[in-house]
Amino acid sequence: MKDRRSPWILLGALALAAGLAGCSLAKDAARTRVENVLSGLSKDDQSIEYQTAICQWFDGTYAMNQGDLEVALGEFEAWLGQKSLKAPIGSWSVGKVTALPDAAAPTALVEITVEGRPLTVWVRKDQPMQWR
Repeated sequence: MKDRRSPWILLGALALAAGLAGCSLAKDAARTRVENVLSGLSKDDQSIEYQTAICQWFDGTYAMNQGDLEVALGEFEAWLGQKSLKAPIGSWSVGKVTALPDAAAPTALVEITVEGRPLTVWVRKDQPMQWR
């Protein structure tokens, strides 16, 4: 007699693997995005790296038009002000990244250290980063 559960077990295993791969991609994307923001923050606020940091923080892009950049700059500086940060920052590192698999869009919590201060950033695809 043939076991009728075999195809369903295989489909379940494939779905689990796809979910885990999605979490891994969300974690990798979040880590890279946060590293890009922190790297840009370590530069002068007139540098191209700083502008890239603004774009990465805002929606994960690498460039935006001047009007959008001006809006994003105001929001970015307000976000930094919530933790009394200002460019250029000194030492920084990215620690643990935790994917949030139940979120509507790829989302992760990223633990960072900036000038010795531990902080956590909420990173959602195509959205501005937030402090947690």
